[in-house]
Amino acid sequence: MIAHYLAFPVDELFARVVHHYKSVWPGIESLVTSHATDFSAEPLVLEGSALWPEIVVTLNLDTVAAIWLKPSNKLLEERIKKASRFAEASDREKIMIQKFLGRARLYNEHMTNAAKRFGLRTVDVKATSSVEELSDRCLQLIGYEEV
Repeated sequence: MIAHYLAFPVDELFARVVHHYKSVWPGIESLVTSHATDFSAEPLVLEGSALWPEIVVTLNLDTVAAIWLKPSNKLLEERIKKASRFAEASDREKIMIQKFLGRARLYNEHMTNAAKRFGLRTVDVKATSSVEELSDRCLQLIGYEEV
């Protein structure tokens, strides 16, 4: 993985990950469709960056709701640097982390623009003060009502 991040510029890293997401979509689509059309199946919640807006909109299933979380670039940077222990990383590791961060920013920009273009629901992560508030906001957006 280190060689991968060191070998390619950020835009190529982004293009490669989007290509990967599109290649795994048929399996994800099958799983979602199966759960959405079999009312005896357990509810399904999927999370992940591979749920690319441009391909998710092709589902056209009334029983499926989708929400994209929009972190700020500052939040992305803080989380990635903290999780990677950036301050203690070697110079080579810092280059790799910076490229990962660049790819994450580019993904975030494209995801946000795609969600907006398709009129998909989004939640600004920084506009919520807690995980509970974020969860409540997401449930509200999909029209969930407690029984």
